[in-house]
Amino acid sequence: RIVTIPTRLLSTYSKGASALNQLRFLLGKETFQKGIHQYLSENAYKNAVLDDFIASLAKASNRSLDTWKDQWLYNAGVNSINVSFECANDVITHFEINQSPDDATQTLREQKIQLALFNVEGNKLNKVKSLPYIYNGKTTPVTELNGVQCPDLVYPNYEDWGFVKVQLDGKSFETAKEHVNKVADPLLRSMLWQSLWDSVRDGQLALN
Repeated sequence: RIVTIPTRLLSTYSKGASALNQLRFLLGKETFQKGIHQYLSENAYKNAVLDDFIASLAKASNRSLDTWKDQWLYNAGVNSINVSFECANDVITHFEINQSPDDATQTLREQKIQLALFNVEGNKLNKVKSLPYIYNGKTTPVTELNGVQCPDLVYPNYEDWGFVKVQLDGKSFETAKEHVNKVADPLLRSMLWQSLWDSVRDGQLALN
């Protein structure tokens, strides 16, 4: 991967690219490619509209995409997510993803992201675990992380799968503030900085 700027920041058209990426992650690469093939085959030499494209993907995945289409394509804005977790005896006992809607639309979206857990070890910030996960609604519990080693930092949009603003939890914020120079991955490092700057712009974090 050459470009290390988060997808959301690349251009005015980034939401369109992110929506296509989300469909690929949500449906799976093979199903997405099958849907694209069906769309091109069925609409060759014809005029096609958005509903034709969505219908081909829905047919390939054997699921309705009406709600997804309404959330993503007919409602503007960028939602925010953060995680909250509790630990006991150095393992996670409770973990959840919290979603906040954009003020303009108040739309909560379904989205597939990668949760990544990191610990500070010596002069490095090492990844302990990554987990692809679909969240939906205001709060989504992640029971699969119960029993996993308690992390120093959680980043819930690892590898930039989602079109979303990430608000770091308190522990992750302190770790990022003290150890961002130990992040070897340039994409992750830039996204941590972007999360901090988003919090400043949204009035949730003081500039200093």
